[in-house]
Amino acid sequence: MKYEDQLKTPQWRAKSYHILQRDNFTCQSCGKRGIQNDMFFPISQISDLDKMFPIGLFAGKTLSEMIKGIELPNDYKFYPTPVSVDDIKTINDNLFVNLFSLYSIWANPDKIATTEPLNCIHVASLYDSDPVDEITKATPYIYQKQFVYPRIRIFRIKESLGTQNYASVAYWEGESHKLSVKFTMDNNYYDITLSGLDNHSDFKTLNVHHKYYIKGHKAWEYVDDALVTLCTECHSSIHKDLVIKTPLYNEVKDLIKDNLPLCPKCDGKGYPPEYAHRNNGICYDCWGEGVTGYE
Repeated sequence: MKYEDQLKTPQWRAKSYHILQRDNFTCQSCGKRGIQNDMFFPISQISDLDKMFPIGLFAGKTLSEMIKGIELPNDYKFYPTPVSVDDIKTINDNLFVNLFSLYSIWANPDKIATTEPLNCIHVASLYDSDPVDEITKATPYIYQKQFVYPRIRIFRIKESLGTQNYASVAYWEGESHKLSVKFTMDNNYYDITLSGLDNHSDFKTLNVHHKYYIKGHKAWEYVDDALVTLCTECHSSIHKDLVIKTPLYNEVKDLIKDNLPLCPKCDGKGYPPEYAHRNNGICYDCWGEGVTGYE
């Protein structure tokens, strides 16, 4: 199996999630918390997300303050919406990502993470900041001299989502420079989008770095101590460091090469931030590893 195919497997997704969770989704070099597009992580309260975003991003408020200020209705009606069972993916033994449509099977699908798979979701729309009858609740605001266009959607889920709440954060460059924050809390599903942001340096992209390679080993066939969470900048710096090397061993740990060469396409980043809008920004030459020559 080619290395790029290994990184698409459930085994690597489970292993990388395990390492990211172990390291608290924090770069182990610079200490900054980061994101990996569409990767779910556990939260215990909304304020757990506040530390991930720069001050003032949400119109001068923290995310938890903004959500707290939204008035939700006391009466609502649930509507059934299907879940695509074929697309339920197990990340590890107790995390499922369920693909579903909020309004109909023809709508663009969304994802929700739960501790058990769902076959159907009964959902009630509680809040939607899209324009309604030419009146918009989502007022653009200025952040770092940029016009930010927010959209907030909140849904209540009837089915139990389990005892653990999950969140995902994604950032895409392009025309709109869009930040997406999705999470569950108290059986509510929050879908928040900010468009107009053009400073990707605020959002660290994380990847899982191999400290060494063993020829013939698959990407996930390493002990936990061989893997570490790094942001793209620190990942690139480590690969360029003349002291910190990335060696290649054979099956009996004999040294084959003391330092693998940098990937010439991404210059060791693995996940160049300028391509974050495409497949999480992964480099198609080294597939996120930052080095080549280990197969």
